[in-house]
Amino acid sequence: MDRRKGIVWGVQRMVKLVDADENTLQVVQEIYNDQGVLVQRHQKYPVDTGPEVFEEEDSQSGNEI
Repeated sequence: MDRRKGIVWGVQRMVKLVDADENTLQVVQEIYNDQGVLVQRHQKYPVDTGPEVFEEEDSQSGNEI
């Protein structure tokens, strides 16, 4: 799993689920705030479902709105 610091706030983690034959089943992007709380989940594959927002963040200050 890859974790990368956000430009303004938080951390992103890409999760790839595979079967026993290494076929990709699902790819998900998870976004965590600076406190380590999951705030968004975005399924990218097999269907891009768009972001699922658990907690809104103010992108300028990193504060909850």
